[in-house]
Amino acid sequence: MTTASSLTPAPGPLWRVLTALLAAGLVLNGLFMLIMPGGWYAGVPGVSGTGPFNDHFVRDIGAAFIATGLGAAWAARRGQRGGLLPAAVFLGLHAGIHLVETLVAGHAHAAALAVEVLGIHLPAVLAIALVLPRPSTATLARLAPAELIERRVAASEQYLGVRMDYMREIGRVAPALLAKLGVIAGLGRQDVTAPAEALHFATLGAVQVDDCGECVQIHVNLALKDGIAPAHLQAALDNRLTDLPPLQALALRFGRAAAENDPALETLAEQLQRQLGRRAMFDLAIALGLARFYPVLKRALGYAKSCSLIRLKVA
Repeated sequence: MTTASSLTPAPGPLWRVLTALLAAGLVLNGLFMLIMPGGWYAGVPGVSGTGPFNDHFVRDIGAAFIATGLGAAWAARRGQRGGLLPAAVFLGLHAGIHLVETLVAGHAHAAALAVEVLGIHLPAVLAIALVLPRPSTATLARLAPAELIERRVAASEQYLGVRMDYMREIGRVAPALLAKLGVIAGLGRQDVTAPAEALHFATLGAVQVDDCGECVQIHVNLALKDGIAPAHLQAALDNRLTDLPPLQALALRFGRAAAENDPALETLAEQLQRQLGRRAMFDLAIALGLARFYPVLKRALGYAKSCSLIRLKVA
C-alpha cells in the first residue's frame, strides 16, 4: 500500500518498474546459464576469452543471478529498497571485477566491450542507484534547510496532490521536528500484509470522520495510485456502501467506527479478522493511527479545512 508519508515517500511507480525490469533481466540470464550453459558460453561475446568452459561453474553463477533476481522481484513487489541490496552488492562486485580486467587486458573487439557496458556495468549502476535511500529530512536540514526542505515539500505536494503548507512551516521553524515526522510516516510502510483495498478504505473512512478535506483528498489520490477504481472511491465519498465490494464496504465502516468509537467497532473488527487474519489487523490499526495523526496535527496548527469547504476530486 502507498502510504501518506509526509517527506519520505515510498518508492514510486517508476522505481518499481525499473526494479522489475532489472529483476527480469537477472532471472532470464540466470535461467539461460542454468539450462543452457554451453549456449550461454558460446553465444555471449567476450565470455570465451575469460577462460575455458566449465559447465558446473556457469550453472553456479546462473543460480546466483536467479537468486538476486528473485530478491529484486520481491523488492519491486513490496516497494522496499532493502530487497535490492543483494543484487546491488553482487552486480557491483561483478562489474568491479570486469572493470579491472578491462583496464588491465582490454577487449579484442567492440562486441565484447558493448556487452561489458550494457550487460554488466549498466545493471550494476542501476541496482546501486535503486537501492540507495533518498536523503532524510534531518540530512536536508543540516545541509541547507530553506532550499532543500522546500524542494522536498514541493515534491511531496506533487506526489500527494495537495498543498502542504503546514509541513513547509514546520520545516522553516523546526527542521529537526520535520525529520521526526518523517520517521512516524515510515511506520506505515514496514512489512504490510493487509490488502491494499482494506487499508485504503479503512483510512479513508477514518479521515472522513475527522473532517479534514485535504487529508481525505490525499487518501483518495493514494488509493488511485494503487489502482483502486474511481467509481468505488466516489461511492465511498457519497456514502453509497451498497455500491462497494464487500471488503471495501466493511473496511470503510470499520475505519469510521474506529474514529467515532462506535459500539459496532467490535463486531466489524471480528468480521475483518475472520477474512484477513490477526496479522492484517495490526496493519489496519497502525494505518488508522497514522491516518488520524495528520488531521489532528493540521487542526492544532490551524491548517485543517473541513470537507465541506473543499471540492474533492476523484479522477
